[in-house]
Amino acid sequence: MNIRQLCIIALFLLTACGGGGGGGGAAPTVIGGVASKGIIVGGTVTVYALNADGSKTVLRKDIPTDSNGRYSADVGGYAGPVVVEVWGDYTDEATGAIKHITQGEPLRAALSSVSGNVALSVTPLTDLAVRQAGTLTAQKILAANKQISEIFKVDITATAPVATTAQAFQSSQTTQAQKDYSLALAAISQQMKTGTQLSAVLDTLQGGITDTGLSEQAAHTFTTSVSEFIANDKNQTGVASIADTSLKAVGLTTVKLVLVLEGNAAACKGLQTVITLPAGVTMRADTSGQILDGAIVAAGSASGGYLTGRYAAATQSESATITLALTPAGTLAAGAIVEINADIAPGSAVPLLSGFTVDGGQSNFSGEHGVELSGMVLSLMFKI
Repeated sequence: MNIRQLCIIALFLLTACGGGGGGGGAAPTVIGGVASKGIIVGGTVTVYALNADGSKTVLRKDIPTDSNGRYSADVGGYAGPVVVEVWGDYTDEATGAIKHITQGEPLRAALSSVSGNVALSVTPLTDLAVRQAGTLTAQKILAANKQISEIFKVDITATAPVATTAQAFQSSQTTQAQKDYSLALAAISQQMKTGTQLSAVLDTLQGGITDTGLSEQAAHTFTTSVSEFIANDKNQTGVASIADTSLKAVGLTTVKLVLVLEGNAAACKGLQTVITLPAGVTMRADTSGQILDGAIVAAGSASGGYLTGRYAAATQSESATITLALTPAGTLAAGAIVEINADIAPGSAVPLLSGFTVDGGQSNFSGEHGVELSGMVLSLMFKI
């Protein structure tokens, strides 16, 4: 056998084994996110696999956090439930002092399943979800993360909080959800300002969790803490009122709706409509009436389009309304085009779908060059 033949055989074996950068193996699982109570700089992260018997096995340890609190942990081919623990120093938002999360009482976050690239922030709110889950089974982890996210009006695992600084809050890259999350963590620091330990604050919050969300007293205490931080001279965010955040709705029950477009929508290049809300239902909007990001989301064929909304609160003579305007990025199709997250005021019953109306008389559809279109209808459904 000559050298040329040996080289061909070696190349064949290398290709068959997935070598040369064209690997046929499964992509590794990489878990990454932000660790914050405020931002934990130079902290230490450990990632554990959760076993069926409730025990945990180290997947990666001694992963550092960077100057923005970010970490990244490659756990190889592992797929399944995980717990991430973080400890280290952070700058307390309410006092400006350097404080420490100990290795003995780390911040924790859990996911029911991981595979591929996974976002997982680690904060007091994710730790609250771990506490709420109790026994860390996949089902209980999933339910607890969903419950705490709904209470605080932010996806606690996927959203990355930022530092409570003017630079971070004024960046065009920072979303409303990130700002709200960061202010929620600052409110927890505000509650710790008198010397209360983090564990005690989380115990109190957990004690206020009810079957429908958060008790009125617990919600009032929390939103008061948000307002107190905003008034704190350490607040550098530029946020002047809780009214300009989604945190004013903490503890309220959220009603999830879907705006559905029916008819031949392919030629539609823009639409506007007015939705009337039943008594006791409100929208998260700033003091000017602009609906906040996350309260309305373009969906389906409208995803990636330009969506704006304005909220008019109820008066003695008029029901509350939201005015939506949508410009799709591409071609629209029949189906769900907007998801709406409205809130129910304390003491109000969950409304019937018939309590919400889409005013056809105030809906208009336009095509190229603003030409008015017909043959389309809008309706509402509850999101399941």
